[in-house]
Amino acid sequence: MKVYTAGSRFFGGQVDRIDEGFRQLGHELTPYPHEADLIYANDPGDFEQIVVDREADRLRGKVVFNVLYVPVRLPDFDLPRLTRQLRSADAVTCISRYTREQVSQHCGIEPAVIWNPIKPVFR
Repeated sequence: MKVYTAGSRFFGGQVDRIDEGFRQLGHELTPYPHEADLIYANDPGDFEQIVVDREADRLRGKVVFNVLYVPVRLPDFDLPRLTRQLRSADAVTCISRYTREQVSQHCGIEPAVIWNPIKPVFR
């Protein structure tokens, strides 16, 4: 499967670990979202372009948006925009029960909780 990942990239950051996990599962990473079977993003800054591309029928893959937090206390945060973006995804995930409660309360969406590891996880 071809996978496209979007989000903040920095040394030790989440997206790099997610990329590595997909590679270890035998998936191919692509820098082009229009080629991907799965599109994963964890940064609302990337959500909008993915929504636009999807609405324009430029994407063929399933879309997963992962929510790290909902900054409802910021006065200029556009909660209706986030809600619209999340509703356009095939799946919505989040990083904790607290964030799940935020998304549920403020966006009316029930995401699945995935625990993003901060270090390697072994069986």
